[in-house]
Amino acid sequence: CVCGERDLGSCIQICRLESACMAGSVLHGSDEDSKSDTSGSSSRTVPEEPCKEYRVYVEKILRPLRPDLLAATLQVSGGRRSLEIGLSKFVARLKAYVIGCDERKLSRAAVRRARGIEQQLSLVSKGILVLPLNAGILSPDDLHGIWSGFAEMRGWRDCRVPQDCLLQMLSGSLAQLSEDVADQWKEKALSCELSRPEVHQSISAAAWPGLCSLLGRLPHCVTASQLREALWQQSFVDNPTRAPDHRNYKRFALMAAQMVAIGIELESDKAELLVHQCLNLDRPWRERRDMLSGILSATSVADRQQVVRKLDQRFEAHADIDDFEIVCGIAEHIGVEIPREGAIRRCALRRWALDPKRGGALPVARLMDFVDSDATIAEDLATSLRQRGRVADAALLLSRLHCADRQEGDAVHAFVDVAAGDVELSRLKEVLMMGDDGIHGGAGRCGVFGPVDVTGFSLPATLSLGVNVRVAEKAEEALEAASRLEGAHVVAMQLFREEAPFWHSPSTLLVMCSEDHIVLFDLTLLRSDSSSSPSPSQLGSNALACSWSAAAQRLRALLSERTVLKCVGGDSDLHDIAYELGLGISSSLKPGERDPVGPMLNVQELLADAMGCSAELDPAASWPSIVRRFLGVKLCPEEAGSNWSRRPLRASQLHHAAAEAWTQLPVL
Repeated sequence: CVCGERDLGSCIQICRLESACMAGSVLHGSDEDSKSDTSGSSSRTVPEEPCKEYRVYVEKILRPLRPDLLAATLQVSGGRRSLEIGLSKFVARLKAYVIGCDERKLSRAAVRRARGIEQQLSLVSKGILVLPLNAGILSPDDLHGIWSGFAEMRGWRDCRVPQDCLLQMLSGSLAQLSEDVADQWKEKALSCELSRPEVHQSISAAAWPGLCSLLGRLPHCVTASQLREALWQQSFVDNPTRAPDHRNYKRFALMAAQMVAIGIELESDKAELLVHQCLNLDRPWRERRDMLSGILSATSVADRQQVVRKLDQRFEAHADIDDFEIVCGIAEHIGVEIPREGAIRRCALRRWALDPKRGGALPVARLMDFVDSDATIAEDLATSLRQRGRVADAALLLSRLHCADRQEGDAVHAFVDVAAGDVELSRLKEVLMMGDDGIHGGAGRCGVFGPVDVTGFSLPATLSLGVNVRVAEKAEEALEAASRLEGAHVVAMQLFREEAPFWHSPSTLLVMCSEDHIVLFDLTLLRSDSSSSPSPSQLGSNALACSWSAAAQRLRALLSERTVLKCVGGDSDLHDIAYELGLGISSSLKPGERDPVGPMLNVQELLADAMGCSAELDPAASWPSIVRRFLGVKLCPEEAGSNWSRRPLRASQLHHAAAEAWTQLPVL
């Protein structure tokens, strides 16, 4: 029977008591098919406010955990046993309405209903066990019966819904206890209950991150190697739903990403094996991309970069367009940088530069920044420019290439066909190379300084570079910078992303400013920073306290702080910034991911409305024009639209980003 009793007499007695309670609830008008208002009934555990549309289904699922039914079962069994029976029925009823328990094909209406039920359950689960606990039906020790609920959902393909419900039930119940009683309960759970093999071996591997966060640590009997083996076993060997291979890979990717919260990363050899198997699956590239993104989110930064490099080499060898799309998707969703000298970037860059409607339509100064001294692409691009009559632009492009074989005083013939009549191009190239010595705005061989308008705005002396203007390139620097920004009442921020050659690419620079601090977060280097990452053997809630995920979490909390006004510049908004901060970070490491962001103010749009013009179409509403009008200073526009993905960034790029973001505050 679903009640879990093996003795027939006890089973009949328990089920009869439950039937009697259900009949009594029908007489009082609170049956699942009744639509009447019974908000005055003390037995209802689901508040009507958050559960209007699917209230009937939610009440039916939560009925076994009602105080009257638990009290009826208590007369036959103990309090702990009554909770175990109620949780068993709860999970059994939940299977009929939510997604993830098996491989059922649901209609569109059923999927919509399941999503609504899941959302409403998450709103009311925290108070489910509070009523029987306050009424004396359950004692604090009886709450240890909740471990049977975690064992019940082990056979699910995706157990996020019941797992979240049980964790919220437990969290709400412990919040009702005194601090001493709650600490004693947690200690007993860690030292006695969870230390028993029949208990911790029956708990799904995906539940341990949530339990670790709630209890403070993992039991000493649970090690990293055991969790890795359980993760592998439950994903591929057990296969209770008889799912096809690609479903098991999805399940493993989902569960593995959650394990990062307790410091458990996949071993390099196992990650390499999984990547190889995923790539060979006969599935669309979008599905394989999603699987690989989940698997790589549970690996180390070095393993992620190694996988992307191997995929880049595979594309160079086989020219498979699926590999190209998969690598671009991984870079977009995780934030791993595509190798700068790799075949994928060079292929995309060449297509972009030679397209007359994309890169080919830009001024040559911007093209030079993106070509980045790639001689092969520059030759093809120069040929294309010459064919369109842009001879001077072709000469300027070729003059910026670094030719290792060229000695001082030698004539330049490497990229010029004199027989074809390109004498003018050769002369222009010689002249232009003379001025490229690294001074007066020239890029030179070091490529540190770019063009700077000498009449442009410079940051005030009190914000001199190196004092209050900081560049955060490591996790420790980002954590320190986040603490400096937390006390501000107004924060200006702006994203800078790579505009070419990919259609969608992650942002590479985030600037956040207060009145006396400017911080430039180098997102490319921060996502690849593995110096502060914990070893796979480190477990516990403090394992990632000094990592980039911890710094991103503090910055994400700043976006939701209601007492801080956020001024956002450029084309981005707070949701874009929140998304960029979460790239490559497991969802289990983002507790405030769903917190609403704000308050936000777009200063440029506000002033454009005040001036009665369009912020997108009217040149008077551009940010340099606004700064010139309200502050009387000129922003140098030379670095606008430059290549923000190249490393190291030029000093002029850093100055441009800092000045453009910080000027929002004095303008406001």
